Amino acid sequence: MVTRAAKRYGVLVVVVLLLGLAVVGCSGGSGTSSAGGQQFLGQDQQFLGQDTSELGGMEGNVLWAPENSSGSPAAPGGSLPGSGGSAPATGGFNNPYGAEGAYEDAPLGTNPEFQMEPISSDVTDISPSKEGSVIVIKPLLEPGEEFTIRDITMSLAGDQPDYSLVSATFYEGDFVTLWMQYEVTAGVVLDMNWFSAEIGLDLLEVNISHVSAGIYEVKLDYIIPYGTATGNAKYSTTLSNATGFAASDPFPYTILETPISPLLFYPGTNDESNTAGLIGGQFDIDTSSFISSIGDGSTDHHSHAYDDKHGVVGADFFNLLENKLHNITEDIPSGATKFKIIVANADLSRGGRLVINQVYDAGNPASYILAPDYDDGALSSLPIYSLDGVAGTTQLQQLGMYFDKNALAKRELHPTNTRGVRDNVLGKFGEWRNGSLTIQAVAVNDDGSDAFTTDTSMSSGGVQGVATSGLLWEATIFWDWKGPSYNKDDWATFGKDDLSHMGQMVWEDILDYPDYDYNDLVTSMHIAEYRNLSNELVQIVLTIKALARGSGYDGDWQLNMEASLPGANVIAVVDQYYDDGDGDYTNDVRHGQQRIWQSTNGTSPPIFAPTADPLPNPPGAVHTNTVPGTLFIEGDYAIATIMLDKPMPQGSYTPIPYDPDLRVTTATGEVYNVPMWSEPGDWVDANGRPLGIIVPDTYAWPLEYKEIATVYDGFNAWVVWINNQTLSEPDPAWFNESPVQNYFDRILFL
Repeated sequence: MVTRAAKRYGVLVVVVLLLGLAVVGCSGGSGTSSAGGQQFLGQDQQFLGQDTSELGGMEGNVLWAPENSSGSPAAPGGSLPGSGGSAPATGGFNNPYGAEGAYEDAPLGTNPEFQMEPISSDVTDISPSKEGSVIVIKPLLEPGEEFTIRDITMSLAGDQPDYSLVSATFYEGDFVTLWMQYEVTAGVVLDMNWFSAEIGLDLLEVNISHVSAGIYEVKLDYIIPYGTATGNAKYSTTLSNATGFAASDPFPYTILETPISPLLFYPGTNDESNTAGLIGGQFDIDTSSFISSIGDGSTDHHSHAYDDKHGVVGADFFNLLENKLHNITEDIPSGATKFKIIVANADLSRGGRLVINQVYDAGNPASYILAPDYDDGALSSLPIYSLDGVAGTTQLQQLGMYFDKNALAKRELHPTNTRGVRDNVLGKFGEWRNGSLTIQAVAVNDDGSDAFTTDTSMSSGGVQGVATSGLLWEATIFWDWKGPSYNKDDWATFGKDDLSHMGQMVWEDILDYPDYDYNDLVTSMHIAEYRNLSNELVQIVLTIKALARGSGYDGDWQLNMEASLPGANVIAVVDQYYDDGDGDYTNDVRHGQQRIWQSTNGTSPPIFAPTADPLPNPPGAVHTNTVPGTLFIEGDYAIATIMLDKPMPQGSYTPIPYDPDLRVTTATGEVYNVPMWSEPGDWVDANGRPLGIIVPDTYAWPLEYKEIATVYDGFNAWVVWINNQTLSEPDPAWFNESPVQNYFDRILFL
């Protein structure tokens, strides 16, 4: 069997919940390619949409066309995409803060800096050449047929298609191209479907016109999502119209796993009640004076929640704060005993700060070395220590491992659980102590030669490995989280489908005369961010639920990351679903066709556009879920998967919660953006109030025309504080208190 080998990206994913919002018009371009009078719709454009004016992400090549009247082959031509534009929006409403990104005539109606500019693609004509030349591609249409699919294949993006392949292999995160060749007669109009369930692709293109007969080649760029590894993926296409249907044979391919860290969620789902140690959870410590057996091992002692119990962010191995834990001085005798310090699994705990013979100072990087840097040091280059500083050694006087207080939120300490570590169950890829950060002291002979051996295959990263002989002392540190052990299949995606913990975004949509009921758009959100081993962003998954719409305007809700992904090609896939209200998302039906957006430098895929789509008016009313006595509407939810072709280092893209905007189109056609307030200094209106706020999922929105200050007693005091930072922040915040009257309750609705 011929297979296509794919390059591998060594990627570990961390998840952060991220959300941005802007409302924009969905104005994509359209284009044609001419080849001897033939018309082909297709260019690398931003929206892979549902009609020919929104066809993009595909390129088309005319592979064969009939000869013209003179007997010569039809001439190749170039694609002629539709216009984009970058003129700013105009209108009579005030623009509160310049509304960066609100470009009415630009693609998507948003900042063209991170949207695809119209792109021309060359059309290749490899039709039979004249005067006895060899025919490269022969038409396959039978008499009476209007169209047929010739072949499909897949490749890495940038590679040419190889239709002789019978399968292919890729890794999660690979940027790939899906290819198809098909043949049509003149004047045929077709619908085209690209389908691969394993990677969440189900894209329908409709009304694709073909002026002239020919053989066409089209391509669709895509990114293999993380969490989709399988040996049984299939890609297929169909063509159809009112008179016929053609389906390709499935093209099989394999998706290999790219290691990822657990997803990081916003809002967080971990225990944040105790912040005496690391924020958002706790770390455990084990010490051992022997080499553990594998799978049924043990340690000398285990300490749960060490950081919280003792109010620390690390461990001093000369002064551990529990008697049963072994200080290094307990297992290494004083005197002439020589040893080296080695570190294992540092790539899973990249925030570990190793301190040797210094006093740890969190604000002074010179006081520590990061664990991944230390474990890259060759064994032969490591210093030889002793506790007494005998000849030929350095006296070890201080040894510790510390972390940033926010290390768990940044995924800088490996999460697993106690049983896997103490039993020494090997991790997902054979890591010692279930992947926990491991520090060992190993024996050195009197002459300075190594009296130990190590196995690097049991360490994630580095060149030092773990001791297989000569161990004197060992300490392990790990994040004792609520998820499974590192060796379990669901370790990386733990919590992915738990939508019980969500945030809410609430909006006012009138700038000049708001009624401050903050129910013009109410949505809940759950976001997961994936990062690689270097803590770089590689993928985002958003789940957004429409809850209430008190607005009479036609607002389009749209994610807007404000050009925050520099240099990246971005694929955003949006699927919207009817919610049947049973709490089970697996049986819900998709509302409308899948939408796919392609962009560079950032992304702005419309989520709910317009907001009346997921929240239609109840009978006899113009507001949804805000007026008592009207029919309650179970709003839709959308899942948006945002995939990047290159990792984004922390600090290079807009942080949580990005720069959310609500773009509003008034009844008179005026357009403006309403910004989301995130922190003091963000835009507020003339009365000092923000018009968009993120609140907990326990928030009950005010009923229609009920000012929020009459519903939540603490709201006005909070507004005073956000405008005057010399005052103390109200505690508790108003959104953590119970409403007093005039708030949403399901029993008020039919």
